[in-house]
Amino acid sequence: GAPVKADFISAADLTKKISSHQGEIALAFELSGESVEEKLVRYAVALSATDVYLVEGTTMGDWATDSAVGKIVYDGKSLARLNGLTGVVFDIDLAAYLVNPGVRASSIADVADKWGSPLDTSSSENLLASTAATLFLLKKNLETELAERGLSDLFIKLELPVADLLALMESRGVAVDHKELKRLLDLFESEVAEETAKAHAAVGHEFNVASPKQLQVVLFEELGLPKTKKIKTGFTTDADALAWLFEKTAHPVLASLLRIREVKKLATTIDGLIAEIASDGRIHTHFAQTVAATGRLSSVGPNLQNIPVRTEDGRKIRATFIAGKGYDALLTADYSQIEMRIMAHLSH
Repeated sequence: GAPVKADFISAADLTKKISSHQGEIALAFELSGESVEEKLVRYAVALSATDVYLVEGTTMGDWATDSAVGKIVYDGKSLARLNGLTGVVFDIDLAAYLVNPGVRASSIADVADKWGSPLDTSSSENLLASTAATLFLLKKNLETELAERGLSDLFIKLELPVADLLALMESRGVAVDHKELKRLLDLFESEVAEETAKAHAAVGHEFNVASPKQLQVVLFEELGLPKTKKIKTGFTTDADALAWLFEKTAHPVLASLLRIREVKKLATTIDGLIAEIASDGRIHTHFAQTVAATGRLSSVGPNLQNIPVRTEDGRKIRATFIAGKGYDALLTADYSQIEMRIMAHLSH
């Protein structure tokens, strides 16, 4: 993309320029990228497509949390969760998603190529400046597109307010009992060791329970168990195949192997949760509003939507989520059979 002229100025000088500016501003920003203690690195503000300023560092003036200052952004929620940004009048990420929900997570570069002008990727500063500058054009083109598809109301009345709400939820996060998670992890790890010893005893010698090659030798050659589905490297030993074999033969080694896999999966889930605990003792997941084509939310860093619930072990992990200091209780709410209800309504 063509270079955009942008001057580096201080946060205080930029605040002065914004306070004497009439109309919306366009904001582009760069975050540090760590999942847990993420922070703002630098940002660019465009007062028009040709009047662009860059600021280094995390400081933003009062304009950031002043809802009277209308802002055009791309994925404003990822910044709002850190500094309480308000006044987002147009989010390019949300608009591009509504216009084409089947596309998995479009980057700002993809959206700019399609609805605006190509970005200048020659340096991170130039990328920020050109992003801020092109946000005005992106807004104009996507506004037209939303209106043509009858989506303007959905965008303004639902998606934008939901993004504000999600930013608040992410910022507050959810508390976890770190000690209990650690205890469960130790428990699961010792169970893996226990079941591994049982598997060895059932066969009469030690072998690597995680090696498909060694498993094939043990199960099909030594024990002569029924053959599973043929694959390139012999016969499959995936979880489904082991469950099928156990159903057919009830061999004790299979019970141990299945439990080892189940427990290892749980331990990985707990490891993932522990890694995401921030310095405030809470987990601040990112709710993705623009990923699932159906409009559902998904969750990353960590994924809080795949904590098992149907098993006793899964419930133990779920029980480590607590209200935490300063809060009274945890409330869980869920739609009851929402898709079925929508289908029933549409088919009426």
